[in-house]
Amino acid sequence: DPSGIEVIDDLLYVADTGNDRILKLTIEGVAMGQITGSEGDLAEAVDVAVDSRNRVYALDQKSKIVIVFNSNGMPAARIGAPVGDGPSLDSPGGIAVDKYGCLYVADTGNGKLKKYDATGALVSSAGSKGTGPGQFLEPVSIAIDRSNRPVVLDAEKNTLQIFTTERGALKELTEASPL
Repeated sequence: DPSGIEVIDDLLYVADTGNDRILKLTIEGVAMGQITGSEGDLAEAVDVAVDSRNRVYALDQKSKIVIVFNSNGMPAARIGAPVGDGPSLDSPGGIAVDKYGCLYVADTGNGKLKKYDATGALVSSAGSKGTGPGQFLEPVSIAIDRSNRPVVLDAEKNTLQIFTTERGALKELTEASPL
């Protein structure tokens, strides 16, 4: 059950949800390997992203975290897990990594877009549940445009919203565009 894909150069990374793995393939479809995590920590990979250092980010919807794997396929970090009474992800739907190594998560259940720095620290959050500007009903997918801005797809509102970061904070750049 593949559900997410990332293309970097001539390599494809596929979140293979039903088989609890990330597949790495050539553009021609030749298998180059897979990432399964260790001790079953990759339970339901629904999306994948890769940064400029070839670290693979796997969005595990069952565990509600993003697992970062180093270039050798070994788990290196967990992002989005609650710290103390801190916020956690709720049914995260999609991820993307920008050119600076910042991770963006469509936190579907919380109706938010979350930005984490390259160390995995939460640096900004935008949105809330609702139908107004900067609000989400079901943010499910993210892409980074050529200006390094996150573009968020809201499946329930049938809209795209573009955000920018000013002094680290996420701000809605344009009103939601209907699909």
